[in-house]
Amino acid sequence: REYCLTEVGKDASVNALIHDLGIVFLQLGRNEQSREMFERSLEVDPGLTPSHYALATLKRYTEHDEQVQQMLRLYDDSSLSTLQRSYLGLALAKAARDLGDTESFEAMLMEANRLRRSLYPFAVEQAKAFFKALKRHFPVANEKPAPKRELQPVPIFVLGMPRSGTTLTEQILDCHPAVGAIGESNYFAEKFDGVSRQL
Repeated sequence: REYCLTEVGKDASVNALIHDLGIVFLQLGRNEQSREMFERSLEVDPGLTPSHYALATLKRYTEHDEQVQQMLRLYDDSSLSTLQRSYLGLALAKAARDLGDTESFEAMLMEANRLRRSLYPFAVEQAKAFFKALKRHFPVANEKPAPKRELQPVPIFVLGMPRSGTTLTEQILDCHPAVGAIGESNYFAEKFDGVSRQL
């Protein structure tokens, strides 16, 4: 922290590091130190839009807040990227909400979300083609419901995004005497990778 604060302004990467340090403090619940880092990064580089957004989550805006004026001026800059403008839009929406301007809050929030979605285009037809390829790759042996019979071992698949609780779920299931866990497996990742290359 001390290194960043003494070297700030000398190098853009150090300024970005101050923002990242603010994120670390935020995740540790050290909000005052986090806010200090974001404010410092904006003193050095008022155009660092992620810091505007992060700072907005930590403060309540008042009527004559200089940061709001700074963000409004920056928002009009035509050289901003879509991502930068979406960060600013979310921060300005928070400011509008704090100031009781419901109309501006809704407009800014809708525009910021529209901008963010435009960065991750979703094509329905492409998704349909991907799932059709998956079905071809994993054909169903028998479409008819299986006849009732004595219970037999069946696999349980625990799937999820990283840090979403899949390991904990597996450990809970593994506590049952009739369940045996194998840990993380790359089997499906490798299979899906092969399918996605065929599309």
